[in-house]
Amino acid sequence: MRSKNPTSKRYYTKRGKSTKRGKQRAWSKLQKEVYDLIDPDIDFQLQCRTCRLHWNSGDMPTHYWVSLGKETLWEYPKQFVKRYTRVFETERNSPITINESYVVGSKGGHCQPYPYITDISEISDVIREYIDTPRDELFDKEFENDFWEITDLLRAADRRIGKERLKLLRERTVNDAACIIINTRLAKYNRS
Repeated sequence: MRSKNPTSKRYYTKRGKSTKRGKQRAWSKLQKEVYDLIDPDIDFQLQCRTCRLHWNSGDMPTHYWVSLGKETLWEYPKQFVKRYTRVFETERNSPITINESYVVGSKGGHCQPYPYITDISEISDVIREYIDTPRDELFDKEFENDFWEITDLLRAADRRIGKERLKLLRERTVNDAACIIINTRLAKYNRS
């Protein structure tokens, strides 16, 4: 049963393990709900995996990606990690160089140190918000917490958006990956 409080945080993991934050929801259940909305005529994949940063470390960052066929169209955090170098002067006039990495949202204004912690559940929360959006609101809804433009890709692949609306979506979409999905769907419509 879905939570009636849209502001409540949900945390997703591979197997729905319990943590200090409470029971986490299984990624596979969220993924299945997404696939129920996707046009079955395209080979759209939304994946989420965790991996260790270093051997024997506790860091388990999550890697999300969207692919169409064998082509990866969107990848988190790969597309969003920016590296910065800062140089500090010391008392002995020898500079110290510090290399830092940050995850920066594609829409700007969202920046945090890498490896990240909160983006994992935030991306899943945006996906959940997309799934819960009624069909009549879907086409025009702005997802305020989508700093990664994942909803553009979901909307482009969503079977609830038909051929005519898909053409309108292509005209107003600036996301290149979403345009690839839209063009693939329109090509399938033209063949049938």
